[in-house]
Amino acid sequence: PLCVSSGVLRLVDARAGAARPPQDNGAACRVAVEILSTGDSPNYHRVTAYPSTYKERWAHSMAARCGADGGRAIAAKMMRLQHSSDPVRLGSLTLAARDLRDAAVFQAATRIARNPSVSVEARAFALRSLIWTLDPNVEVLYRGLIGLGGSVCPSGGRSEARPPTGAPLPADYREQIGELVERLTGSTTEPASVRHAATCTGSVLALVRGRS
Repeated sequence: PLCVSSGVLRLVDARAGAARPPQDNGAACRVAVEILSTGDSPNYHRVTAYPSTYKERWAHSMAARCGADGGRAIAAKMMRLQHSSDPVRLGSLTLAARDLRDAAVFQAATRIARNPSVSVEARAFALRSLIWTLDPNVEVLYRGLIGLGGSVCPSGGRSEARPPTGAPLPADYREQIGELVERLTGSTTEPASVRHAATCTGSVLALVRGRS
């Protein structure tokens, strides 16, 4: 789950099925996609023992196991939430990007991050998705990502990146991220939090390129 304590958003990994994995991932994936698309599924309790209060978070996490179908569902919901300012919902949804490197998620994240008409929070979380596209092992707290309280950008992570499990990323995805970072950090009209998140994204990109 995601917890807000003393104004700090802390990400706690509650990946679906960690305690009680569903016996049929195909059925669970269909339910997860349905929940992401419509908000509910009559079959939820047939595929997981998690209570209904975890339904949305379960669907976000489960969809990350569902390949390209999950990627499309996550990306579509990212677009629907692009005007949201709710860090808990945005954080739960984009946490799936840590476990699914997928073209649709990547495209949604880049569209949201560059769009000045959507919420600042959605743009910051979209940039976090791009950080995890580069290296899913980097620890990223929202407070640090947007530069609050003197927090610094994330660093570290392992050199091994997980292989893509959804639709293949564009061959030039790093270049696309680099161009986006340059555009956002070079603008004087972008909100400071977006510029800081873009700077952090650029730092991770430099680390990843340095390993290549």
